[in-house]
Amino acid sequence: MVPLQLYRTLQQVASLLPDVEHWPEAAALLRNQRFDKKPMKVTFNAYSDRVSTGQAGQEGASPSGLQTMRYLTRNDIISNVDSLRFELDYLIREREKGEAGDADTADLSKYMRAVLSGFEAYFKLLPREDVAAAVGS
Repeated sequence: MVPLQLYRTLQQVASLLPDVEHWPEAAALLRNQRFDKKPMKVTFNAYSDRVSTGQAGQEGASPSGLQTMRYLTRNDIISNVDSLRFELDYLIREREKGEAGDADTADLSKYMRAVLSGFEAYFKLLPREDVAAAVGS
């Protein structure tokens, strides 16, 4: 399951954030093209559309309630990943200018928590057997 691969990379980012010396490494992971809006949407949609039931995903068909929840959760994740990327880049630039001595990292932490909790909410919207198979792999 490809969304799980994104989640694992973001868990790695989260593990790097407490140490400012590792911020450039975390930022490099986030700069990967797969964390851009369009590729993330494609990744989520490829999986979500595959597991959807009914006619959702066909042209002109309305998405199911569950599929709508997946899309909304996906959008929240993507928005928070964008905010995380921008905040981390900002803090790194401030640090490089020598202006981030005791930088306020509250927003950075907030976005990271929101991304991870968003993924956890997304996984709860998926068939358990898919999540169990992906976690076991």
